[in-house]
Amino acid sequence: MAGSRDRTDRVPLPVAEARCEPAHPGQARFICARWHAAVLQGSPMGDYSNRVHGCTPTCDGFLSVQSAQAQAKPAMERKVKPAVKGIV
Repeated sequence: MAGSRDRTDRVPLPVAEARCEPAHPGQARFICARWHAAVLQGSPMGDYSNRVHGCTPTCDGFLSVQSAQAQAKPAMERKVKPAVKGIV
């Protein structure tokens, strides 16, 4: 069933992180990063829907899109201006 729909690179996952193509899709697939992420060469595929609580937010393989995007963003560097002379 892989390749039957478009996946996106807007949901970043490392190559070694498993993607999911559920045999029994549930509603949580729409917010799961493993379902949305692009399949890259060498990326493992899995089917977490056959496990306990599959395709729900309590699924063993569930990874929210928001958390995947937040982890991929580099931490913003804080810019500190030099102190003004004469001010204590």
